[in-house]
Amino acid sequence: MNSYMVAAPAKINLYLDVTSRREDGYHEILSIMQTVSLCDEIFLERVDSEGIELICDDPALPADSKNIAYRAAELFLKHACINCGIRISLRKTIPAAAGLAGGSADASAVLRGLNAMFGKPFSIDGLCGMAAALGADVPFCVRGGCMKAEGIGEKLSPLPCMPDCSIVISCPDARVSTPAAYAALDAMYGDFKYHQQDDSRYWRAEAALCSDSLDGVCQNMYNIFESVQHDRKDIAELKNVMTSAGALATMMSGSGPSVFGVFSNSNDAAMASLLIEKHGYTAYICAPTKSFAI
Repeated sequence: MNSYMVAAPAKINLYLDVTSRREDGYHEILSIMQTVSLCDEIFLERVDSEGIELICDDPALPADSKNIAYRAAELFLKHACINCGIRISLRKTIPAAAGLAGGSADASAVLRGLNAMFGKPFSIDGLCGMAAALGADVPFCVRGGCMKAEGIGEKLSPLPCMPDCSIVISCPDARVSTPAAYAALDAMYGDFKYHQQDDSRYWRAEAALCSDSLDGVCQNMYNIFESVQHDRKDIAELKNVMTSAGALATMMSGSGPSVFGVFSNSNDAAMASLLIEKHGYTAYICAPTKSFAI
């Protein structure tokens, strides 16, 4: 196989709490992650020239080893002991630096795509082992579906996928620096030395997934990063628009600033999308997706 097309789905956090700050500066989390049908597209080609070539339709993104998709290809070829030229064509749809794991999704898609192209030399566990070296969210993006994430995000346990629904995602123009967001949390919670975690909402959210209750999931969504983004008028505006259109729940994903709303029917989601665009933002209508078969 000399070419392969693969989708790179975004993720949302249905639940996200920070449980501690480690001595090395990393943060331990407790999260429920869900992939959605909003995705980038990656086309992989085996070419005669040597090395890796990355072509991206977003000129703001690097096209060399500074791009995580490029590094994923380097890592795969090294582990597979393959010496050939690879061209990666990346079509971006997922907003960058938005709390939707767009870069991690691209890297995971490269790993999955190259694995398929070269006859599946690695199991999903093998791919996840490589993925962990690229970033905390990449192993989840390799697997997809719905997962409980612990540690720094690399400890994954499968959960039932979110019940059928429509999801509207929108992202303000002003991006959020993830390190800055964590620094703001550290200042608010005293480096999490005395943070009293209440995970009862997490367990209710997990139980709702297990019982296929969309209302239960929506009633127990949580994101600790909203506590340090409460003064963002654009985030509040997006949440208000989605709620007015009938969203069962709205929340920021990851460290933000993207906002998603959960709708029980597609008509309400379409109305929300129209209203969001009237307010000057871009809206994406998508749905939960299941885990990948490797």
